[in-house]
This record gives sequence, C-alpha cells and structure tokens, in this order.
Amino acid sequence: MSPQEFDRYREQANEALVEINEMAKRDYKLGTWQHWAYDLEACTLTFSNDGVPRVVATIQAVGSTSNNSGTWMWGWANSSLPTEATIQLDRVKRFGERENLSKLTEPKYVGDEELGWEMAAIANRILKGKGVYRCPSEKGALFLVFTDLCFIDTDKHGAMKRNKAHAEVNCSSHIKGFETFVCKHLALNPTQKWFSENPSESNPWPDAWCEVCNLAFEEEGEWNGQNEWRMKIKLLCHRCYESARAKETQSSNV
Repeated sequence: MSPQEFDRYREQANEALVEINEMAKRDYKLGTWQHWAYDLEACTLTFSNDGVPRVVATIQAVGSTSNNSGTWMWGWANSSLPTEATIQLDRVKRFGERENLSKLTEPKYVGDEELGWEMAAIANRILKGKGVYRCPSEKGALFLVFTDLCFIDTDKHGAMKRNKAHAEVNCSSHIKGFETFVCKHLALNPTQKWFSENPSESNPWPDAWCEVCNLAFEEEGEWNGQNEWRMKIKLLCHRCYESARAKETQSSNV
C-alpha cells in the first residue's frame, strides 16, 4: 500500500468510525450513562447509572497516548495490558506487515490523541468493530474498540439479563463461538459450585457466578450498586463455557 493509498484508507476509516460511533450513541445511549468502568482482564467496558449496569461492551485495548512523553503505543506492545485485551490486535499488526505500513507495526512513536483516534479507527475497521471509546486519565488516554455491545436488564430476582441474542466472538481455543459471561472466579476455577438461571432453549448459556459472588447477591437479594462491583465479568465463548461448566462439582440455580 503506497503512502497515498494509506492516507485514503485512514480517511475512510475515520469517516466510517464517526458514523459507527454515532450509531452506538443512538442505539445504546452512550454518553448519557453516569459512569463507565473497564475490566481489561474480562475484556469488558460497563456503563451504569446509580451503580446499576445498563450496557456492557466486549473490548480490545487498541493503544494509549501519554501526556508525559507525547507518544502513542499500540496495545500489543504494552506489557501492562492483559493478553486477552489485545489478542485480536495481531490482525492489525499483520495487516501492517503485509501492506508495509510502519504506523501499524512500530510499537511506539510520537503522537497525540488525534493520532490515537486515527489508529483506533483503523483498528476498528480491520477488526470490524462496533465503535471506539476513549478512556481519559491524568497520564493520557486508553482507546478501546467495541467488538460487541448489548443492554443489560435485571429480572425480578436481580439477575442480569442481556437484551439480545448471543453474539459471535473470536476465541483463541475454538476460533469462533457465541458470547457467554461468567464471574472471574469461575473462569479461573470452574470446579466449584455454579449459580445461574436454569439454561433454556432461548438462553442455553445463562450468566453464571460462584458461591463467593452469590453471597454478595444474597446480601442484597439482587445485583445492584452495592454488590455489582464484586462480580468481575469474564467473557467466554460458548464452547469454553460448556467445557468449564462440565467441571463444576455440583449445580445450583437462583
């Protein structure tokens, strides 16, 4: 890809991102929620009101800008980021290698937030993402690509329910699968008691959590702003979910 072709590619990516982000704002009311918080190990960005989660996004940490050094660093080059949060960026890097684009292959170089948006837009295009979110801090900003977005509701018991069918996600073990969510404790140690709704035809892989998280659930009688923070959500493909749940010592539903 020539420099001129790359400039045009970058322009197209920026134009597309503006439209995609506007759709995300319209469809998922981004910009109206009171709080946001990311969990890079779980690869999620959660938007909430009054401590209650309303929208959850699955994410990849594209890269970050530094106010001190005035640089941009790709997420795959940042050793402080969990592997799960940057694993899909290999596709961006390989694209850069194939097209001989140093901006996509050099781990770190001089750049401000404008450049950060441009690189995030390119990553969003390559990953077929659903938008980009900038998370500012005193040190700089972290740019996240949404690989999926969905609303969260709670049923009469306070259990989390997502207002959409299971979306397809990439998986390092199974290539592709449908998204499922469990607490971090179950992901680390599935050979324990699982708590969830009963699996059904419409929801064969219900959100699940462990006994420690269930104690927090029972204290309030629901998931809310007082206990939600205790359950860190982990994204699994449905095949990983099924494999992990098969290891539980005994079943329990709420």
